[in-house]
Amino acid sequence: FTKCSVKQFTGPFELILNSERVKNMGTPASLDDDNKKTLTQVRDILLMANNEFHSLNTAKKWNVPEGRINACYNCDGDHLLPDCKEPRDEAKIARNKKAAWEHRKKDGKARPDGRKKWEK
Repeated sequence: FTKCSVKQFTGPFELILNSERVKNMGTPASLDDDNKKTLTQVRDILLMANNEFHSLNTAKKWNVPEGRINACYNCDGDHLLPDCKEPRDEAKIARNKKAAWEHRKKDGKARPDGRKKWEK
């Protein structure tokens, strides 16, 4: 829930994630974790996410931008590929570019002849 463009939604989940990281620092992972307790915590977080989404959506604060959204072909981040700080994964970049092109063709946003807009 920390990967979302609505910061008001991600904030509480980033806090939960960081709190758990701090709480578990220096503590070896236990194989005897109580699964029921873990499932209860997951259910509580999902319920919190659902309630927060509903609250933001009904208040018209859940903004899903229309039109172009920047998405890095390399890491899916909210920036363009040249600005990506992650190591380049050329295979993933090629897959994502192909998927984006197919999506544009499906939505009728590509030129009928398949050429890109800068091609004559």
